[in-house]
Amino acid sequence: MGAVEAGPAAGAVRRCRAPGGRAGCRGGRGMMLADRDARERILRETRRTMFVEAGAGTGKTTALVGRIVALVADGARIDEIAAITFTEKAAAELTDRVRQQLERAAAGDGEYAGLTEEARARCREAAAGIDGAAFQTIHAFARKLLAAHPVQAGLPPEFDVLDGTEEELETREQVRRFLDEIEQGDTTAQAVTVGYALGLQPRHLRGLARKFAADWDRLRGVTFERPGEPDWEPPLRALLDEVDQTGQTTSFTGHFGELCAAAERLEAAYRAFECAGTDEERARRRVELLTLAARTPRVRLDRGKRGTFQPVKEGFEGWLGELRSWALGNLLPAVQAFALAYAEERQRAGRLTFHDLLVLAVDLLRADEAARRAVHERYPFLLIDEFQDTDPLQIELAALIAGEPTTVGAWQETTVAQGRLFFVGDPKQSIYRFRRADIRIYQAAMGAFGSATVQLTTNFRSARRVVAWVNGVCGRLLGDGGNVQAPWTPLEARPDAPEGETVRVLGGPVEGAGAGEVREREAAGVAQGVLRARAENWAGRDGGTRFEDICILLPRRTGLPALERALADRGIPFRIESQSLMYAAEEVRDLANVLTAIDDPTDQVALVAALRSPLFACTDAELAEHAAAGGKWSYEAAVPDGGPERVRRALERMAAWHRERWTMTPAGLIERLLGECHLLLAALGDLRPREAWRRYRIIAEQARALTVRGSVATL
Repeated sequence: MGAVEAGPAAGAVRRCRAPGGRAGCRGGRGMMLADRDARERILRETRRTMFVEAGAGTGKTTALVGRIVALVADGARIDEIAAITFTEKAAAELTDRVRQQLERAAAGDGEYAGLTEEARARCREAAAGIDGAAFQTIHAFARKLLAAHPVQAGLPPEFDVLDGTEEELETREQVRRFLDEIEQGDTTAQAVTVGYALGLQPRHLRGLARKFAADWDRLRGVTFERPGEPDWEPPLRALLDEVDQTGQTTSFTGHFGELCAAAERLEAAYRAFECAGTDEERARRRVELLTLAARTPRVRLDRGKRGTFQPVKEGFEGWLGELRSWALGNLLPAVQAFALAYAEERQRAGRLTFHDLLVLAVDLLRADEAARRAVHERYPFLLIDEFQDTDPLQIELAALIAGEPTTVGAWQETTVAQGRLFFVGDPKQSIYRFRRADIRIYQAAMGAFGSATVQLTTNFRSARRVVAWVNGVCGRLLGDGGNVQAPWTPLEARPDAPEGETVRVLGGPVEGAGAGEVREREAAGVAQGVLRARAENWAGRDGGTRFEDICILLPRRTGLPALERALADRGIPFRIESQSLMYAAEEVRDLANVLTAIDDPTDQVALVAALRSPLFACTDAELAEHAAAGGKWSYEAAVPDGGPERVRRALERMAAWHRERWTMTPAGLIERLLGECHLLLAALGDLRPREAWRRYRIIAEQARALTVRGSVATL
């Protein structure tokens, strides 16, 4: 195996290693890897800023670990190296793997046999002190930075970071209060009523407020101009007067008459609005007018001669659009003010979201040269893993840390000394655009900081046939990329990779079918494929292919119900490995309906859903009998005599839980529901009882965790 010089300070010898300790520059049969030079450069050129593009299964974590060991061997202290990963799990794994390799390097094991005694001593010292190394997520790193400079960052000395559930609960409550305020506000109430009259829903405003609150930093310095008063007079009558009625088709008359009748109703409503004597009456008449306008029959372009109603449609819908724009334009400044005030409140109270950590860390380093210099000198080496998922805030933070501390500018123009930055990523695996990650950021970073770009292409994970199939398919789909897509770089199987099984394609195009039918056919094909894999022993096991050998990956959730049915119909056991889907499970929805009904006795929909759920098992016939006997859909009302006993007991039980809800934690109430309604026992009747048990347990544990943290105290 060829020797590679590690760096100018070490006088050491390196040999490339592949993932898991396998040979990285030669294959198992003595063949050299195609990307050997790239792997050696990562270890050798430690004083060079480097951008490593590593395809799937090519050992990018191994490259990152090797780079850290090489830096230590070349003279860097372990506490001078910051390695940023995307998840806490990845950070823990990186720490363990670096420790293992440092211990091997200290012992001169294997490829580290050529290290000098001085380099081995440095590795030994680094292994002993690795628990103090900054191998963490970007959010943990930002938190550490803010904790070191809280006053400069405008934070209290002690601050908390909200987890996802806490952030969701707090944001929901803040948005609720905000909607209450704008519905009563002097400058926003009219815009809200106009918006509601034109079809705007409270959920639309909630979504807008939540989006603004999540991206509050983008709102700073933005000015939303309030539009002027719109023309409230409907233009439909004038537009219809311009329609040429001569020589029309038989479909014209009926539709034209329908629109003329609508125009007359709108004119009458507008006259009432104009004649209103008080501001209160004028506001009420405006709502009536706009509600009528929003419900005006749709202008049909397939009526009359071609193009007859096109000007009518464009003119009337354009008028409605102007009114909606006026309503939204008067609401945007209020939503902006809410988002910025809420962010300022979190900062003042020291209750930050993960996004707040990044924004405030960048703000701190941009504004405070002393803090910038301190972190610059503290971490001479910054390594970033999974760079394809880095957003603009994260790359700016990296540039502020690594760049010359005396100047601040755009990150693309930042001067960074060679060797301070090291990036590893694969743009083809970028999946976080909704979190601002963008392929254009990746491409811009590749050309910034004077980076040298190397590519790892040897795949250590897959068999040759799989690699060949992936190259063929992705090569055609991705091609040479472009501004919104990364180009495809062909992978190569490791020299000693097995041939593997043939890649099989199940199903095919379905012509003339709706989406539902396509999903059902796809699900049936997958289920048949599972049975075929078992029958033909695709796994090649001596005892045959087992169900647990098979994993089904879905690109989206919409196809899951059809797949569940297809597998269940064929008697195929399965387990769904996605906690995000847990809340869509029927038993979890049933439990949520019961909790909602207990909390709010006026929610009749939740109450009926709770009564029909397995917790109470009231039949539709029993519910109809209850209603016929004069029963109310409320457990606070008296239950009439002669009604179904099961409904009476269920209402009495929910009434008792409602009275006691203030004395129990949510976790205690959930556990009580599970016990008194025998839900764990009832789950035995399901096809997959263990799935139901697991979901109940997770819900109870999450409620208990929220109670312990103080996020919730009662239902």
